[in-house]
Amino acid sequence: MLSILCVLRHQLKTGCKMRSLRAVVEKSEPSREAFIRIIGSMSGALGLLLWLSGCGLKLNHQMNLANPVTSPASASSANTLIKLSADFSTKTPAFQVVNLPAGTVVELLMNADTNCVGGTVYQFQKTVSAGEVFAAENLPLFENSPTFRVHAVLPDAGSVCTNSVTYTYATLDNAVQLAGGDNHTCAILTSGGVKCWGANYNGQLGIGTTTASIIPVAVPGVTASSIAATGSHTCAVLTNGGVQCWGQNSSGQLGNGTTTNSSVPVTVSGVTAVAVTAGNFHVCALLGSGGVKCWGGNSNGQLGNGTTTGSTIPVPVTGVTATAIAAGADFTCALLAGGGVRCWGAGYSGQLGNGLFWSYNIPVSVVGVTASAISAGGGHACALLTSGGVKCWGANYSGQLGDGTTADSSTPLLVPGITASAMALGGSHVCALLNSGALKCWGNNFGGQLGTGTTTNSSIPLLVPNITPSAIAAGSTHTCAILTSGRVKCWGSSNSGKLGDGTSPSPINLVPGIASLAVSTGGGHTCALLAGGALKCWGSNFAGQLGNGTTASSINPVLVPGITATAVAASSYHTCALLSTGGVNCWGANYYGGLGNGTTTSSNSPVSVPGVTATAVAASSYHTCALLTSGGIKCWGYNSYGQLGDGTTTDATSPVLVPSITANALVAGENHTCVLLASGGIKCWGYNSYGQLGDGTTINSSTPVSIPGLAATAVSAGYKHNCALLASGGIKCWGYNFYGQLGNGTTTSSSNPVLVPGVSATSLATGGGHTCALLANGNVKCWGYNSAGQLGDGTFTSSSTPVVVPGITATAISAGDNHTCALLTSGGVKCWGSNNYGQAGTPEHSLEPRWVTQ
Repeated sequence: MLSILCVLRHQLKTGCKMRSLRAVVEKSEPSREAFIRIIGSMSGALGLLLWLSGCGLKLNHQMNLANPVTSPASASSANTLIKLSADFSTKTPAFQVVNLPAGTVVELLMNADTNCVGGTVYQFQKTVSAGEVFAAENLPLFENSPTFRVHAVLPDAGSVCTNSVTYTYATLDNAVQLAGGDNHTCAILTSGGVKCWGANYNGQLGIGTTTASIIPVAVPGVTASSIAATGSHTCAVLTNGGVQCWGQNSSGQLGNGTTTNSSVPVTVSGVTAVAVTAGNFHVCALLGSGGVKCWGGNSNGQLGNGTTTGSTIPVPVTGVTATAIAAGADFTCALLAGGGVRCWGAGYSGQLGNGLFWSYNIPVSVVGVTASAISAGGGHACALLTSGGVKCWGANYSGQLGDGTTADSSTPLLVPGITASAMALGGSHVCALLNSGALKCWGNNFGGQLGTGTTTNSSIPLLVPNITPSAIAAGSTHTCAILTSGRVKCWGSSNSGKLGDGTSPSPINLVPGIASLAVSTGGGHTCALLAGGALKCWGSNFAGQLGNGTTASSINPVLVPGITATAVAASSYHTCALLSTGGVNCWGANYYGGLGNGTTTSSNSPVSVPGVTATAVAASSYHTCALLTSGGIKCWGYNSYGQLGDGTTTDATSPVLVPSITANALVAGENHTCVLLASGGIKCWGYNSYGQLGDGTTINSSTPVSIPGLAATAVSAGYKHNCALLASGGIKCWGYNFYGQLGNGTTTSSSNPVLVPGVSATSLATGGGHTCALLANGNVKCWGYNSAGQLGDGTFTSSSTPVVVPGITATAISAGDNHTCALLTSGGVKCWGSNNYGQAGTPEHSLEPRWVTQ
């Protein structure tokens, strides 16, 4: 009966996540529901299994336990609690109660009084053996160091309440500067050392590997005075003035004269600097003289040297003497000695602040500001005025300019009600440290990066409660702050471990309220086909790709109205449905005509594709294709690489016929298309720089080319790779293989199909950089890119060979850019991997600040 009594005396609240079979109190990630099953013998070990749907179980912090009774026979010596050890990497400290009799049932209590009353039941523990050491699993990082006691019920029905021990968490407590990248964060410590945490797929943590870390790890050999982190690379100014960078180097952004990625710091050629700033693919350094040098990608003139030619070594910016610099995604700004600001690079959202929406490859003056500091985000910038006010300009789709609107502005706009001392800009949000010590944030909030306890965007500044920082940094969907104590807190999207709180990859989530016939994963959204032909979608919706008439993202499935479908195809930015009539409807982004309705106007509700009667539809980021009832293929949208297959490279806003093709199935990759012929042969066309057409070359083709020697029963297209299912159940893959997505144990790309060893499958799915196979027994194996846990094996480690997804019995699978979903035998849907926009169907955000652990 003890296990039942333990459950009954606890008031259940939503608000924590469960990671073991014990009841864990954790102040994070709200849940929708919690269920309790009681199993096992009531007279033996505690038969308590907490089964959680969505998130987990939080126990009332103020509950009172039954008054303990002391057993005179055995209680006198069984009352000493000892904390033996703590594993801070997994937060599992070990405890022991001296002289505890065998058969005793124990509960670990937090902050209870000397009678074990008034605290929190932190965990239920099993019946213990004499002298047994037991562990408290997955301790949350609470605001203050808690005390623990054990309430032990002895075999003779008496009970004891032990002494208390204090557990001190190993939090990062000596930071002086922060930098937030897209999916990683770095800190300079008081010693000048650098620690980084989060995603590491391009080596952006600088630790010599590409393994992600959910806690801070030291960058060896770096003693820094300034640091900058962005998409997939990091740069630091050393104490001697030299600059070192590490991570992605596809555009030469590491500045060492190469385009080779590096997971360890490399020296930037010919620069002695006082500060550094980083954009998506470029970096700029402020020299001691006030001059500025930049390097890396330059397609929008963001290097400021009068050209649009990239450079793998630093080049001087024309005509600028600066006191500070700030880089956005593809533009750069400099603060001049007199308080003026000049910017250069991309200007399509007005981010250069000169009153125009044009790009410039030389610096242009920002109008109407006299500033003391500047900061740049994805497509917007802000200036801290000498008065303490803040003005912002550029992109404003999420309200990141803070003026109460969502209209872009090419001139600076005053953020009302702000008197600040510092600010930080993320991808599409802003945080300002006020003179009062308070923190206010505004803009995009889908990841909870505004710290307001919600995921609602705000176009005006909102207070972040209960935090008084001394410094702040913002990433794409997360924010971090250094407190006056030197400790660090982060909040927002937690994927890839970028909050640094020891949070493991998100578990495989059951999407609530879905009983589905089919599922399709896009870049940041997912759609499910329901019985009767209804469609529901969830996740990112900035371009209307959820199809519900809005552009509001949703972690809950929303109905696409007016659709009766037989199939659905979700891409990175738009969605298409095959209707029961054979017609095709599409919705979402339409930059190049991918919706097929003769326009380039995006739509947040379905629009008809004229002139198509189809049996299947396939969608990529910017183009779409349909398999006609005749077996022919029509395609529309972006065509720069010939992916429409009509022999041209001209975009088409209406369907065009692929000549001389009769197919049984078709798939669309990022900029290529493939079809399965009735003979089992496969033909592909479009982009081929990594061999994704499979014809043994890397030459693009605007007409279909055959893959020699391949006979298949199914084909699937990923971002830049493809896989085919053979009649034997074997799998062959070809194309880009940087992350091991071909599954053959290497990371070498191949223009010819290569066998995935040791897999016999019934179907397969290819994502952005990973591949999954459904086995005959319903199990799932995945391989390739794993920065967000999309392989489902509980790690962030990429794998060039298949790994098992535990706990899945599926009938179908679908792979998105960085997430994966499976259709269960029950009709339910489970998803795992990246969840920045809720595409995995449950929140993966922290709505309140979390401590960064060590």
